[in-house]
Amino acid sequence: MKTFIVILLVSLSILVPQSQALKCFTCDNVGSGEVCIENPEQVQNGVSDCQEPNDEFCYTSRLEEEDGKLTFNRGCCKVKDGSPVCPPGDDFQIITNNNPPYTKYLTRCTEDVCNTDAGNEGGSNSDGGGSLVVPGNKPSSASKASAMILVLLMSALWAHMC
Repeated sequence: MKTFIVILLVSLSILVPQSQALKCFTCDNVGSGEVCIENPEQVQNGVSDCQEPNDEFCYTSRLEEEDGKLTFNRGCCKVKDGSPVCPPGDDFQIITNNNPPYTKYLTRCTEDVCNTDAGNEGGSNSDGGGSLVVPGNKPSSASKASAMILVLLMSALWAHMC
């Protein structure tokens, strides 16, 4: 009976979900061409695991210069002052400049591979809808606490049966 409970405890601890890194499309139009802009899911090795706690969001950055030049990239980011891709503020931002003239579009989101949009419409998917921030999309400290409670209860049960 003791062996069964030990095996059960080990099995349950393996099955309890652990924190998983956010996954984002990661590419730019220099290395991946138009496919990064139009179909990021087709970019070879175009999905990256973000590094916690340094990265909390997926982003899309689109810089349109007056002469028609386009600079485009996707990746992981953390909101911080001075960040060129993840500044504080709304999840969709339009930044304009007169000298030199350009328009920069920044979009960020919090779900796995949510940074699929073209970058200039807001939203995190191809239907043009607005960005949606869903807190708790990854196992959090609450999940870890639940796992710890489960292990403690199973340990108490095992100790009681011995």
